[in-house]
Amino acid sequence: MKLQYLAVLLLTIFVSVSSCKSDDDGVNLLPQEQQNSIDDQAIVKFLNDHYFNSVGKVTRFRDDSPNDDEETPLAELAQMDPSGYWFVKRPGVEANGRAITNPANDSILIQYELAAFQGKSLNDSIYYTLPSNISTTINTTGFPIWDPSFYYKDISNLDNAQKKWYEMEGIQDGLKHFNSKDKAVDALPAVDFQGIIIVPSRLAFGRDYNTLNLGPDNSMYLNFELYKVIDRD
Repeated sequence: MKLQYLAVLLLTIFVSVSSCKSDDDGVNLLPQEQQNSIDDQAIVKFLNDHYFNSVGKVTRFRDDSPNDDEETPLAELAQMDPSGYWFVKRPGVEANGRAITNPANDSILIQYELAAFQGKSLNDSIYYTLPSNISTTINTTGFPIWDPSFYYKDISNLDNAQKKWYEMEGIQDGLKHFNSKDKAVDALPAVDFQGIIIVPSRLAFGRDYNTLNLGPDNSMYLNFELYKVIDRD
């Protein structure tokens, strides 16, 4: 009888642990179509809540200060690509250099901030979580870098499936809407962002594994300055 009791107890523990793991593995995530709709609405809200500051950094409007009342919401400048991502060009920025055609052929020098947020729904109200900084050049070395992995990852030691652990197609495609400035690495000002690209989670990593260790349903935005575009060696 004791052995039977022990077996039942172990089975109960196993089922409980498995259930918790299933929750962690995303069994209780919203249906994909519903999450897609929430993402799209959350991005529109994000665009209405933010503007470009004096150096092009995406900045949230403050309710407790009139200092930003004359700023233009990103929503008034934004364009939506048919595939579902948004891009916003900062007014007055001169960028007449080469544009990207294909990440496989074009190497880029870029100054940037990459951040993530999640679209959520509560009582039929859509909101987004506080953006989390994922990767940045301006808060590390202060210098632009060549080919960050979200844009291009050498697959000499990887297969195509593993390449998707790094690169974000929505970001890659969004960058094609911008020309580079033909700017030297050490040119000043070091930060003069020219725009932003915002991709819903389905065009980032969605619910797939990624090397950024992001959980499911993270929309992403890239606030950036494209210094150079050259032929890839």
